[in-house]
Amino acid sequence: MQSATRKKVLVTGGGSGIGAATALHLAAGGWDVTICGRQQATLDDVAAQHADRANPIRAVRLDVSDEPGVVALMRESQFDAAVCAAGIILLQNVFDMSTADFDRVMRVNLYGTYLVCREAMRNMRDNGRQGDIVTLASLAGVRGMQVKFPGSFSYAASKHAVAGLTEALATDGKPYGIRVNCVSTGPVDTAMSRQFGHIPSVKPPAVAALIETLLDRARSGVVNGSNLEVYSNDD
Repeated sequence: MQSATRKKVLVTGGGSGIGAATALHLAAGGWDVTICGRQQATLDDVAAQHADRANPIRAVRLDVSDEPGVVALMRESQFDAAVCAAGIILLQNVFDMSTADFDRVMRVNLYGTYLVCREAMRNMRDNGRQGDIVTLASLAGVRGMQVKFPGSFSYAASKHAVAGLTEALATDGKPYGIRVNCVSTGPVDTAMSRQFGHIPSVKPPAVAALIETLLDRARSGVVNGSNLEVYSNDD
């Protein structure tokens, strides 16, 4: 892909896990990639893994729940696509979790996704761009798998909400040619999943390839408002 036609994508949660894998996968495919996250050091580490210095990955420190920060980033950049991979999990049951901790999970997983999608969609609409957005939910939210992970009720609730948000945003974006789709995974081999004491068979690059397909209108242009569920072969 030539620089004049290179598409620009923002990947949140780009310092680790699925976000990092997606950023590297898209950059290798010729995308102009910006990653954001809360830790500059991990973002810089990911950017350094991309060998093409003529097309470097841009690393921006940003908490997706920071509304002024998200607005500022979207005003200074025009993205053709966004991947909302930022997410956290706090393992604590409903009897013991504080309101503050529940709010923290919701602010990153749900509110952060909403802010990035809202500002990206406004940017795309106002600049006449038919953009593409992929959000990340979880089978733990949409298929009741939270029973396997005691104490993850806040995470499951947030991801269930992300799946619903995606479907609704796709409706709002349709008149402007903006597509919004969701990927809901089971366990993926990330630091978050390894908290549960096993190494999942699904690796982040595999999910990154699915995300790329959803961003590619030549392959998935008729798909909008969908939730692609990703299961593993783990016992």
